[in-house]
Amino acid sequence: MALIFVKRSTLPAAVKGKAGSLSVGITSNGQIVFSTLASKALNGAEKVVMAFDGGKAYVFQSGAKLVAKVDHKDMITVSKSKKNGTVSFSGAAILRAARDFGASHTYDFKGSGNQSFPVTVDEKNQALVFELPDRKSTRLNSSH
Repeated sequence: MALIFVKRSTLPAAVKGKAGSLSVGITSNGQIVFSTLASKALNGAEKVVMAFDGGKAYVFQSGAKLVAKVDHKDMITVSKSKKNGTVSFSGAAILRAARDFGASHTYDFKGSGNQSFPVTVDEKNQALVFELPDRKSTRLNSSH
């Protein structure tokens, strides 16, 4: 057996606090929760608009140009956590009806359990974009 000893001097410096990541969590009851960094990318929006294009899900800030013609009453009101600044909303009905709104498939959030997925920020269109998982095996990070 050849042991290689860890040298603290060669490790990266520890970072105080969590930087976090751009991600979205979908719970087993259909709640859609954005990480603190992803929530910041929504720039304090109190309402959002969700859309689908094939396997991608888009969440637009209410002031985005692409959703300017969406009636304010058709927008989704978000909840904001005072503790960590995350934004969330109930997405169960939206996820069940995703195919009716341009999604190529329906995500089985109930059967998949709590999961999180990477998000990209589309600054030009003021949106967060993530891949809508099509089966349990696509999960990147389980948050059970």
